[in-house]
Amino acid sequence: MTDLSNEPLKVVLFCDSDVIPENLPTENVTYELLTHTMDDEGSAIFNFSSMKPALQLAEEKDYDIVLGISTKFSRIGLAGRKSDDKKLELYNVHQLAAIVLEQLVKEKDAFTCFKSPVFSDIIDKIVLKNGQKIKDYIPGKEAEAGLEEEDNYLIIDEFHTFKYSGDADVFYHASLLVDIAREQQKETLTVADHLVELYRQYGYFREKSYKVNLDFNNQKTYFDRIFKELRKSPPEKIGFDTIVNITDYHKQISTNLLSGKKYAINTATANILKLKLSGGTTVTLLQNSEEVQYYISVTGNLLEKTQLEEINKQSDDLILRIVESLNKLY
Repeated sequence: MTDLSNEPLKVVLFCDSDVIPENLPTENVTYELLTHTMDDEGSAIFNFSSMKPALQLAEEKDYDIVLGISTKFSRIGLAGRKSDDKKLELYNVHQLAAIVLEQLVKEKDAFTCFKSPVFSDIIDKIVLKNGQKIKDYIPGKEAEAGLEEEDNYLIIDEFHTFKYSGDADVFYHASLLVDIAREQQKETLTVADHLVELYRQYGYFREKSYKVNLDFNNQKTYFDRIFKELRKSPPEKIGFDTIVNITDYHKQISTNLLSGKKYAINTATANILKLKLSGGTTVTLLQNSEEVQYYISVTGNLLEKTQLEEINKQSDDLILRIVESLNKLY
């Protein structure tokens, strides 16, 4: 990798503001502002499609990171260079939340992290290991989350939302990412290398999500039956792993299938089932009137960066087997 330790960090700021905010780091950092017009909550999500103009600009001008920001919805997106080449990769919301939270717990006093149920367990590990509290909440139902009971809180969800109750606006969270990228570059490293260190410290996680549109009545009938049977008589296994726990956000009950014990949960209700498997995999299923979504998170041990490509491949194979097993339920 080219030695960039003395070079300024070059950032494409993909933002709904037409000025670069003053509270972003400026020492040894250069910015190029590219304005976006994603002003609808449903479309203001930082994925490959929405960030394509900024990614193209970064590739053309050899920028180091692309930082997507929505001030209107307090959302963040991040793309950065891999450690071994110049190709930009887009970080998923689990990775992004892990990177931000690991810095936030060092800089902020006690707070409660309210997270969507779809997040992988690395979020819980980072928050709890650093002495903070964590609770599930249902996106779109903040009024029922009990936020008023907390002095300070952070809200994160699968739509890349980062809302802090105190003086930390979305640019504060963005500045944490710039700081990390800048410090990594001083060592001729990248955000990707920093993420590997998080995996070594808190455990490796790999996440995938799948969506099925309920365009036809037979599809809705099929998934209605799956949710009903999972609640009534869940299978012993999914793939090769035993289901050890099911959390039902509709019935507000978490059940340990090994002991039979049931525990009450306290969130807003939603048609969400979260299955914990014996190998550490988590499968979260969400259904609304328009679609069903699968969120799958697998875990493992990562000792060296050289293992990452192989463990990613193994994890993707495992996730594929789980999806195939889910599609054959009942």
